[in-house]
Amino acid sequence: MTSARTRAMPIELSVTSDPRQMTVVRAVVAKASGLAGFTERDQAMVALAVDEVCTNIIKYSYRNDPTRPIRVRCVPGPSGIEIVIRDFGEKPREATLTPKRPGTTRLGGRGMHFLLSIMDKVVFDVSPTKGTISRLAKALPAPSAATEESATWHNPDTTTFIVRRAKDGKADAQVRPPAKPRRAAHPQ
Repeated sequence: MTSARTRAMPIELSVTSDPRQMTVVRAVVAKASGLAGFTERDQAMVALAVDEVCTNIIKYSYRNDPTRPIRVRCVPGPSGIEIVIRDFGEKPREATLTPKRPGTTRLGGRGMHFLLSIMDKVVFDVSPTKGTISRLAKALPAPSAATEESATWHNPDTTTFIVRRAKDGKADAQVRPPAKPRRAAHPQ
């Protein structure tokens, strides 16, 4: 039997450069990442990386014009996901595509570090006559990094913390808010 990940088809989305459309883009990218097999945390992180690229397109390529097209293509597969983002605006300057040196005090320019910390591959193709093709890719974690041990601490009055340590030594933590208090039954 084949898994859902091997049967996933590319998902294509066309939106305008209106910042309000980014909610739709993030939701679609997160869902496509889920089809590829990513955890909810990684789905959210991939969606944030795409949001970063789209926000820069809106701000710099389209100079905040909310009517310009942005095309997003998500290709979930058995080994991860590839996302292609296409715009038709001004090309980015080469300096903006280079990660800023750590310790620099100038505002802005941290988006590349952010993208590279989330995605395994980040490529900006400025060869089209107009605009840029941005390619982002993230591979699923190797099976050897599967969860080895986990621990849960729970206090019903406060919060639940779940920490999982993988074989590679990295820890994944989840925090759950306290459960809603139950109403006490009134004696008759």
